[in-house]
Amino acid sequence: MKSKCAVVWVCLMFMAGCASYESKQIKILQDGLQPMLGHKEAEVLDLITKTWTYGLLDHWEAQNPTVEYVRKKNFRTFGFSKDEAAQIFAQPGAYKVLIFTKPLRREFLTTGQMDSMGSSILGTMDRNVSATHGYIRIVIWNGKLAHYWAGT
Repeated sequence: MKSKCAVVWVCLMFMAGCASYESKQIKILQDGLQPMLGHKEAEVLDLITKTWTYGLLDHWEAQNPTVEYVRKKNFRTFGFSKDEAAQIFAQPGAYKVLIFTKPLRREFLTTGQMDSMGSSILGTMDRNVSATHGYIRIVIWNGKLAHYWAGT
């Protein structure tokens, strides 16, 4: 019983350590993007792509986009909610939305069956890769950073 509790405790501590690493990375992004609000697009892109080495995942551009248009162009889970789109895209002008990504961490997991002696049974082994990615979504309005979001 004590060994099971110890294993659970070790697993929880490992997961807490992983979560804190990812949250620290996101905090760095948010702290770095906050002072960039209002800066020119080229400066922001240099920070994201050259300094932080994030790669472009998706982008779109529109002149005076409606909320319906923005929601239609949404990228999977990193899109805009209806209220968020109404607030961010309220001012007329030229908008550009860019989504960047970068792998933050990879874990290699091996699963399988063991025999009574504790050895792996050949043919039952399965190897999996679990990856955590960081994402940055920025909105450029009339050539300047108007909004950003960073997360995993």
